[in-house]
Amino acid sequence: MKKNMVTSLFSVLVSLILITSLIVGCSDMLSNNWNSLNEEKLKGELKRTYPSPDGEYTLKIYYVDREPFGSSAASGELVNQKMRTIKNIYWNYPDENPYVKWINNHTVIIGDKTLDVDKGDTYNCQEDQKKSTECQTDKKTSTSDKESIMPPQGK
Repeated sequence: MKKNMVTSLFSVLVSLILITSLIVGCSDMLSNNWNSLNEEKLKGELKRTYPSPDGEYTLKIYYVDREPFGSSAASGELVNQKMRTIKNIYWNYPDENPYVKWINNHTVIIGDKTLDVDKGDTYNCQEDQKKSTECQTDKKTSTSDKESIMPPQGK
């Protein structure tokens, strides 16, 4: 009788541990897929590249087809040429062609956001969802409305 009770208790404990692990794993996976600037989300078609004035950084703007969601997005990847590192610094939805302008060697405007790349600034519109109902781009800040001072290179 005591052995059956211990076995049952052990089974319940193992089940709880497995269920907890599953819940934590799923929530982490969902969090990475929807609330961060992760690699999978940022794959898309390279639109333009913008070198910083001193050439230390290159900002790559991508068009990300989000057709299942009804609109497309824009992402920005910062390449540090000196350190040979890559960091995703911008995600906006819906958006596909944000205005880009380097202010100085380490400060860039993307859309209506000013980011200091030396300080590690990033923008993810999904973080703003807490303030509004959806990610939105400011219509007056698209490349089609005004020209970038730093001409795009490449595609």
